[in-house]
Amino acid sequence: MARDFASRLSAGLIGDGPLLAGLRALGLDEGLPAEAANLDHPEWVAAVTREFVAAGAEIICTNTAAGNRLALERWGLFDRAEEINRTGVAVARGAADSASDSGASVIVAGQIGPSGKLMGVGEIGEEELAGTFAEQAGWLVRGGAEVILLARFLDLSELLIALRACQPLKRPIIGALVFDSGADRLETAAGQPAAECAARLLAAGADVIGCDYTSPDTALTLVAILSEHGKQPVFVRSHAGMPELEAGQVVYSEDARAFGERAAALRLAGAAIVAGSSGTTPGHIHAARQKVSGV
Repeated sequence: MARDFASRLSAGLIGDGPLLAGLRALGLDEGLPAEAANLDHPEWVAAVTREFVAAGAEIICTNTAAGNRLALERWGLFDRAEEINRTGVAVARGAADSASDSGASVIVAGQIGPSGKLMGVGEIGEEELAGTFAEQAGWLVRGGAEVILLARFLDLSELLIALRACQPLKRPIIGALVFDSGADRLETAAGQPAAECAARLLAAGADVIGCDYTSPDTALTLVAILSEHGKQPVFVRSHAGMPELEAGQVVYSEDARAFGERAAALRLAGAAIVAGSSGTTPGHIHAARQKVSGV
């Protein structure tokens, strides 16, 4: 693991929040993924990213979670994958460098999500899957990503393939799974318990082990399980409360103050990186930075 990243992990880092809501507010079509904005409106991506940096995010993600060729195929963007990734990392790198000019130091994490294909039913083979992840990671690292974030994975088997594919690039790797299944919502959609996932990611060489798109009521439990069984720094990205319907719109129940207090509790529980997912605004990230800085 890069020495600077490792030392900053030990002090704790606040991540950013989701870009999609901000991009929708700026005019991104409802039928398009966030990554499409990298092609037609990179200035929107830059504006939303800078808001999170200004709020105090110390590690920011590229707008490329669904940026591998296989994931982009469903939107007819298969042939524009390289452009999407190169623009995504350039925008994030620009936001980080601007922060550095004012004395802050912001880490850029090249974000890679699942393929959307299922090996178990023969949709894709392991070799093609690994090649796709390696290709995307190469674009991101060559563009200036200091860390690779393997995010939003629903199946440990696919995450392990992605992890192995990215390791030759010699960058710290965060491996994060979504745990929202099982009786206590502590398993992946593929039925893998958090403790097993942590141990296997540790054995495979992940530098940071994480839970993604996490419910507020399971986040603390997951951090404790991952810390115990993974014995590595823990990444947690959780929602700002639970979704509720108000006047036909989905809103999230947790205000910035409450999110900040929970971020501090997650840090005390052992989380090295605390970031926001659905419902998280720059205000939430600012509150988290303020609360965690005192921990």
